[in-house]
Amino acid sequence: MPVISISLPTLLLNKIQSHIESHGYTGRSELIRDAVRDLLTEFELATSDQTSVVATITVIYDHVQPSIDEKLTRLRHEYNDLITTNIHLHIQQKFCLEIFIAEGTQPRIVALIGRIRATRGVLSVKHVTVPTD
Repeated sequence: MPVISISLPTLLLNKIQSHIESHGYTGRSELIRDAVRDLLTEFELATSDQTSVVATITVIYDHVQPSIDEKLTRLRHEYNDLITTNIHLHIQQKFCLEIFIAEGTQPRIVALIGRIRATRGVLSVKHVTVPTD
């Protein structure tokens, strides 16, 4: 099996270690393989179906990260045809919670989610999709 190297913030690495210990994984590689499989399966399923869905997308990000607000604003404008509602909340002193409600085809919603996940400074993205067909 090929070996790869990744860089992770210390806080995330500590969370991974805690998750390994509390959920019975044998090591970091097993946990990361499991997470990558889940993410890829989610994307593969979404791109094979034109089903209409409504989605809630919950994003937590570090607003101190340079230009993250601008990047998320650009995404909101780029996906304006999907995003019907957007809620913004401040959490603690340096974090923000953003909730997007979007309606469209599943592949397009997944594309939006992928773009949000790829935004530097985003710490967590969770979503729920419900078919409307």
